[in-house]
Amino acid sequence: GLMTHMACADEPDHPLNEQQMSLFAQVAQTHDFAQLSIANSATLLTRPECRGDWVRPGIMMYGASPIPQLHAHQLGLQAVMELTAPVLAIRNVKVGDCVGYGATWQAERDGKHATIAIGYGDGYPRHAKSGTPVWFNGKKHSLVGRVSMDMICIDVTGIDMTVGDHVELWGEHLPVDEVAKWCDTIGYDLLTRLSQRVEYNYVAKSV
Repeated sequence: GLMTHMACADEPDHPLNEQQMSLFAQVAQTHDFAQLSIANSATLLTRPECRGDWVRPGIMMYGASPIPQLHAHQLGLQAVMELTAPVLAIRNVKVGDCVGYGATWQAERDGKHATIAIGYGDGYPRHAKSGTPVWFNGKKHSLVGRVSMDMICIDVTGIDMTVGDHVELWGEHLPVDEVAKWCDTIGYDLLTRLSQRVEYNYVAKSV
């Protein structure tokens, strides 16, 4: 068989795509190849005529978008991985209080913060900025302060929450691509960085 991997598939209008397909077609005519393989996730979604005999979907199998300009829901994709973590503690904060290493975040109002049992030791990105969304009880809540090895803090001012509740770091309600943008990275990075400390539960769902 003969295969190629599209170098610029995540940029559908990139001129290199046509050049690569033209060269691949030329090589394919030089031998009687039994099967051809071309398409990764982005090519599958944007160039169906370039699928070949075998396709290689990757990121789309997780329900994330392989094309930065398009959201997963625009492509008909549904998240299949949900990352959650429990609430360890809930504390009141006052104006001027600092949160996290380096005291890089300082409260501008009185409020309430929750400490969540996940950190860069689990694969949650250390470079996630304050404001990175976390989902709980139908709303997005903001990360505050630096991500530590084992914990993060989020602003839960004005909502009911108890120790032991679980928040969603990404998944059905919070696309991994949205979180990735806050972290100046891509969904691929977040989906592949989780450490062995994270417990995986596989759930079969009918479609």
